[in-house]
Amino acid sequence: TTSGPRTAASDGERTRATPAERWAAFVAAHYNVATAMLDVARARAGAGDRVSAKAIAEWARAEYRIPINNTAVAGFAAWLVERDPSLASAIERRGKSVAK
Repeated sequence: TTSGPRTAASDGERTRATPAERWAAFVAAHYNVATAMLDVARARAGAGDRVSAKAIAEWARAEYRIPINNTAVAGFAAWLVERDPSLASAIERRGKSVAK
């Protein structure tokens, strides 16, 4: 038996999910949590604060007692900007702002 989905790679090696793929899987499984995270980002940006995707992920982990893969957090930052382009100038990721 194997753990997890079978790989699509022809050489039999497991392929790694990108941050965007990991975040998309999280959203598909926990849409209510993802939208709550978006609401938190909007509230923080509306208050004039910088928005840390990592800090919001930590908040969601504690608030909802749910695991969020660290790799997915980079996908989360990009998803925030896709959902609400006005957040682009406020979002921080790994010490850098997401490119506009």
